[in-house]
Amino acid sequence: MNDQFKQILLCFILLLSIFYSVFTVVIWNGNEGTQKTTSYQSRYRENTSERTQTYAYYNMTETISERTALLKGVPIYLPRQMTSKSRSTSPSSHTDYKLRFLPNFKNPCWREILGNNVCTVCLPYYFLVGVEKCGTSDLHRRLLKHPLISQNVKKETHWLARLRFTTEGMQSLSAYLELFQDAVQKDITVIQQNGYYNSIFGDASVSTLWDNRYLLSNVFTANMTTPPYTNANVVYSLNPRTKIIVILRNPITRLYSSYLFFYKNTSIVDFHRRVDTSVQIHNKCLKSNSLRYCAYFVHGQIRLHIGLYYIYIEDYLRVFPRQQIKVLRLENFTRNIAGTMEEVFNFLEVGVPSEHIMQKITAQEKTNTNTRRLRIVGKMFPRTWTTLYNFYKPYNDRLVELLGNEYNYN
Repeated sequence: MNDQFKQILLCFILLLSIFYSVFTVVIWNGNEGTQKTTSYQSRYRENTSERTQTYAYYNMTETISERTALLKGVPIYLPRQMTSKSRSTSPSSHTDYKLRFLPNFKNPCWREILGNNVCTVCLPYYFLVGVEKCGTSDLHRRLLKHPLISQNVKKETHWLARLRFTTEGMQSLSAYLELFQDAVQKDITVIQQNGYYNSIFGDASVSTLWDNRYLLSNVFTANMTTPPYTNANVVYSLNPRTKIIVILRNPITRLYSSYLFFYKNTSIVDFHRRVDTSVQIHNKCLKSNSLRYCAYFVHGQIRLHIGLYYIYIEDYLRVFPRQQIKVLRLENFTRNIAGTMEEVFNFLEVGVPSEHIMQKITAQEKTNTNTRRLRIVGKMFPRTWTTLYNFYKPYNDRLVELLGNEYNYN
C-alpha cells in the first residue's frame, strides 16, 4: 500500500512539474507573433533565425564586481527582481545562463520578471559614439524625427565611459537600462505592425568613442601600443550586432569650436597659448610613452587629443566589422543633409521616411552652432592654424590609410 501511494505521489509531482514548465514558458514568451509586415518598414526587418542567435548574458551574483566583469568585456546583468537579501554572496553559487533577444523586436530586448509582472527591457539598437563638436547633436535631433526612432531618450548619458565609474548607484547595468525605460515603455513595446515591433532607440554619447580613461586605468602601461580592451569591447559584449555611428570634422576647426563652446573668457590669444602648451605636453609624453597612452591619459590645457581620430576608430575596427560602423563627415553632412540622413536611415535599417517627414528633417535649424561666439571672439591666428596643421598632419595621414582619401583633412 505504501509503495502504491509513493508511485501515485511521484506521478502527481511529475504532472505538476510538467504543468508548471508549460505555464511558465507561455507566460514568459507572451504573444510573440512573427508575421511579416507589409509596410515599407518590413523591407528592413531582420531575419528571425539570425536574430535568435544573439544573446544577452546574465550572471546571478554580485561576488564579481560589475566593473571588473565589464573590464574583461563580459557584461553582468543584475536582474532587478533580485533584492540584496535574495542575492547570494557565495562565489560557488552563481549561475550564468543565456537569454535570447526577442525575435519579434527589432531592438535588442528580452523579458524580465519584476515582482509578479513580466516586463520588457532593452539595450540600445545603435550607438552614436562621437565626435564632440562634429554635429552629433544636430544629427541626433534629426534622427529622432524618424517615426521608428524613439524620441524618449536623453542624449549624452556617458554611462559607458564615465557615469558607471563616477556616480554612486549607477554601477549596475540595471541602472543603465533604466535610462531607456521611457523609450521602451512609450515606443519600443507600443509601435508594431502585424506582431512585429519595428521601433528602435540609440545611445548618443560622444565620450564612448575616445574616453577610455576609467576603463583602462588599471591595465594600461606606458609603452602599450594596443590596449587589451576599450569601450568598443564593452559595446560589443552588450550586443555584437549593434551599429556604430561616428561623425568627424576637420580636427583643427573641431578643436576651436570645442574651445569656444566649453571654455570661459575665450580669446584667440588664450587659444593660441593653450594650443602651444598642449602640443608641448603631448610631444613630451611621446618621448617616453606610446602614442595611445598619450592619447588616452595625457591631456593638455585643451582637448587636443580628441582630434586623433584614427586611434579611436582603429580600436573600434579591431572589434567590429567595417560594415557595422558608419563614419560620416560634418562637411558632407552640411552640404547634403537629405542625402546623409538617407544614408544613416538605410544603415540603421529603418527605411527612408515619407517625403513630408524628410522635408521636416532637412528643414530643421542646426543645433549647437558656435556662430555667435565665433563672431565675438574672431578667427584663430594663422600661426595657431599652422601649429595645429603640423600637429595633426601625421595622424590625418593615418586616418586616410584607415578609411580612405575621402577622410583626408590635409
